[in-house]
Amino acid sequence: MKPQPLNSIDRNLVIQRLEILAQARALLKQEFIGIDRVIDELIDSISAWYTLPELQNRPLVVNLWGMTGTGKTSLIRRLSELIEYTKGSYVLDLGNSNESDSFFGTMDLILKHNNGRPFILMLDEFQHARTLKQGGEERAFGRMGMIWKMLDTGILDVFQYKGHQLDIVKRNVQRLSVCISKEVVVENGLVIKGAEQYSSIMGYTDELTRDKVTGIPKLRLRKKVGLNPMFYPEDDLSDLCELIPSRFQSDTMLKEHMLTLNGLETMAFLQEAMDAGRQPKICDCSKALVIVAGNLDEAYMMSSDMNPDIPAEVWKKLVKDIGINEVKAALSLRFRAEHIGRLGNNHIIYPAIGDREFKAFIQLSLRKIESNFLASHEIRLSFTPTINTIIYREGVFPTQGFRPVISTIDQM
Repeated sequence: MKPQPLNSIDRNLVIQRLEILAQARALLKQEFIGIDRVIDELIDSISAWYTLPELQNRPLVVNLWGMTGTGKTSLIRRLSELIEYTKGSYVLDLGNSNESDSFFGTMDLILKHNNGRPFILMLDEFQHARTLKQGGEERAFGRMGMIWKMLDTGILDVFQYKGHQLDIVKRNVQRLSVCISKEVVVENGLVIKGAEQYSSIMGYTDELTRDKVTGIPKLRLRKKVGLNPMFYPEDDLSDLCELIPSRFQSDTMLKEHMLTLNGLETMAFLQEAMDAGRQPKICDCSKALVIVAGNLDEAYMMSSDMNPDIPAEVWKKLVKDIGINEVKAALSLRFRAEHIGRLGNNHIIYPAIGDREFKAFIQLSLRKIESNFLASHEIRLSFTPTINTIIYREGVFPTQGFRPVISTIDQM
């Protein structure tokens, strides 16, 4: 059952949420092999946020560090499902070259659905958000300045740039201003005098142009309007509505309002809409859980000289002593001291996976294949132990040139 927001501290609801966390802890340990310690530290770190998020006045930051492919993103996605935060969970990939668009798109979703409410934001590939260049030279923040501010205060002034919509409304304002200067008369949002002039100024009349290549004259047919057209172009209402979504939740509602205005009132309203479209929005992330996840190669310096065929158990022993001191030393090569401070002290470090964990994961994956095959085809598969050995030795699931050995196939 999804926990409901608290208006006051409800002891029973807190107990319910703690039970959900306990169930999530147990299920995650069944589904993710070899990271029981990581799961325990993660659940313990978020328990206060999950049970009493209303008491939080700044984001809770939890850091997950490890090598590529250790399942950090998968773990957070699954945790979000188990605590029923799927619709309030967002992932921002800072390794994406289109970083700014991704950031503002994510903030736009948060503004619409979770502003001022608890949600989960995962900042993946966080190592790319570095504020120091190699060699220690400071790096410009760019759009990352917004993220650092969010980690610090949880309150953001988000400028939702509506360039396309602003351009369309601005173009219409310029043309409508000319219409009014030419004594086009508007009542209840409709042109009641000067419709032909209005059509010509707005570009609705036929126009003789020349082909850009051949220079041959051709007639370009423009949109036709009636005797009393709507003063503000109806086709552009959706773009106007985008500038003032808090006032009008649909084009229909906006149209009803526009049909109450005369010409000067329409111009004043359009100016207000453009001003509103240029204003930043306040995004309240103070009750968020922010998961910072990344790969710190500097903390695993031995990996650059490592033989790829080294046994997993040897690799596990080599990295088992990497702790918070090594992580902070690695962070200091990428981030300024004040930014490391904003990440807090909740640092969870993924271990390397040894022989036992790899083999358990392989066995779990084969069981899933058996279960899915049974559900899809009503045929029971049973893999021989040889399969486990071959898969472990090869390091990946075999594809071409290998025929899996199946000990039995039972028709249900």
